[in-house]
Amino acid sequence: MKKRVLLLFEDQLLAHFFRDKFEACGFIVKLADTSYVGVDSFREQAADLVVVDPVFSTLDGDAAIQSIHTLSPKTPIILIDNLPRTLLRAVEKAGATPLIVPGGSPLDPLIAEIETIFSVDVKGYDMNIQNPDEFWLASCLNSAQESLKSMRLAAYTFAKTRSNQSLLYTLFRETHHLAGRLAVVGLSALQKMARSIEMLVYDLYEMPEQINDSTVRTAVQAVDFLGSLLDPSVMVRLTDPTGTAILAVDDEPDALATITCAMELAGIQTSCAPTAEDALGLLRDVDFKLVFVDIGLPGVNGFELCKKTREIPRHVKTPIVFLTGMTTFQNRALSTLSGGNDFIGKPFNLFELGTKALGWIFKGQIGL
Repeated sequence: MKKRVLLLFEDQLLAHFFRDKFEACGFIVKLADTSYVGVDSFREQAADLVVVDPVFSTLDGDAAIQSIHTLSPKTPIILIDNLPRTLLRAVEKAGATPLIVPGGSPLDPLIAEIETIFSVDVKGYDMNIQNPDEFWLASCLNSAQESLKSMRLAAYTFAKTRSNQSLLYTLFRETHHLAGRLAVVGLSALQKMARSIEMLVYDLYEMPEQINDSTVRTAVQAVDFLGSLLDPSVMVRLTDPTGTAILAVDDEPDALATITCAMELAGIQTSCAPTAEDALGLLRDVDFKLVFVDIGLPGVNGFELCKKTREIPRHVKTPIVFLTGMTTFQNRALSTLSGGNDFIGKPFNLFELGTKALGWIFKGQIGL
């Protein structure tokens, strides 16, 4: 007897994508686009497997998972998307098993998980399924433009008012669904940029104390930049940033640890230097794609280090982002005059650092 699968997705493009793949593997598939429909559908006819993305406009994805788990505790419920940590804990507690995919399409690990669950070799799983065809790629890119409109509206409106937290959740939800679509069609570089924005925005939604000029500015700029990356003539120049080398220069060990952690979350390798002298030694030997520099370094300060960095042939155009708590217009002007590219304020937000880093790395890839 064929196994039944319930796909619980708000994003209908993703739902139909997975239905297409599951049906090709011989499963009977039913779709549900809201948590309420999903629970009612499962109550009417239990599925052998539930695959879910718990991000809904109604904020109750974990409740739906809990209801299904209560109805049938032994039915596997697989979460196939990365989530912010608090959401991930909630869905795990509700009864779902996360299938964490660091990058790329989740199809291969999902099929492997299903084969393990049912102790079978999934039939019909071939290269046509693993490599999405032009239809799904075109559908993803077309839908991305509508997603970007909603993302920009939410981002711009929140930036002006900073008073409506629901706008941040809307921005998070739209970015989350877009990131999921980019993942399944294999656009890993774009998916990582979208995922980084998603994590930053959810962090601001969940912890309003993190909202400030720097984090809001970074989020809005990142949404706009993602839109420019989705241009087909630009996409072909993008490569997955995993393993890219960057340099962080700060005399505070805690700051270097924070930057390193943020880069690890973004899949970026970090070298650290506590002084300008140490940094210059590394800069002469390594082709870094980005440099974070604390302005208030002892001895040779960040502005002077930036000028010296520009004298090194390999780093004439390397993006340099200044780090400081002194967020004044004077420092902004000095950062530009000394050859810097950007400015980010302390205390750091982990996801802001990651989003900022990915943005500059991709700008370097496309020659901006």
